[in-house]
Amino acid sequence: MSVYSIKTICRFVSVTAICVILACAPGGQGAPGKDDEQQRGRKKRDALLGPARASVLLLGTFELHDAVLLDDTSAGELEQIIEKLLEFKPTRVAVGGVDQFDLDERYSGFLGNDYPPGANLIDQLALPLAEAMGHKRVWGIHADAWDSPARDLRTYALEHDQAGRLNNEIIARYDRWFERERKYQATESIEDNLVWLNEPRRVANAHGRNLVGAFDLGEGSDYPGPDALTSWYNQQLRIFANLQRIAGNAEKILVVVDAAHVSLLRHSIEASPRFELVEVNEFLGVPRGAQRQVVPLL
Repeated sequence: MSVYSIKTICRFVSVTAICVILACAPGGQGAPGKDDEQQRGRKKRDALLGPARASVLLLGTFELHDAVLLDDTSAGELEQIIEKLLEFKPTRVAVGGVDQFDLDERYSGFLGNDYPPGANLIDQLALPLAEAMGHKRVWGIHADAWDSPARDLRTYALEHDQAGRLNNEIIARYDRWFERERKYQATESIEDNLVWLNEPRRVANAHGRNLVGAFDLGEGSDYPGPDALTSWYNQQLRIFANLQRIAGNAEKILVVVDAAHVSLLRHSIEASPRFELVEVNEFLGVPRGAQRQVVPLL
């Protein structure tokens, strides 16, 4: 075989190998993308349990400060966020933290220009978005927790020599992380903050704070820490039950709640055969800046 033929064969083998590598690489031709995986997952779920009754866009929010709302740039940014969320075309808007009676009065006043929106994202996003969609009502899904016997956890910790569990390095790391988030809320765009708060890994990491500290209290067959958290879990399940109650067939529901409620609501929506979860970043942009990368706490 000639030298030329050997070089030709080698060149052909190299090119073929590169093509195979590119095809198998993430995002390469022939590799299943994230959207394809989601579609396949939905098809499998639909084949097993039937199609979901409603799509839910779950938007966790944070508190706005009066100073932020006085800024014309921020006001314009809120309008842009509303325009992007309108692309979801929600048939219902549901909010947490407000009972239905108060919410009806608030929305009625908003429509009649008799209610000045407060410094919160329910007023600044949910109400004008519902108005833009021509909705006659904004749905409240707030629920109080089931009453359970309360125990003074700090007293328990002192009496059982477990005070160190309430204040340790893990908790200090969480405190530093949440303080950093509060600083970002004042310096970064509202949209970037919203996308970050709803990023799945961030939601999971933040939920972990509930599982340390007071949760660790107890010994033997006594579980004061987990028992105390059970009440909060119960509230989230009641909120989810209210979401189920307002959902009709083929609905598209925008849910606006405080970010603290997102973790368990997200879990319930993803697990429910009635709902299909829609990610926030399908409509809002991806947060900018390396400081927004999710980093290990430990």
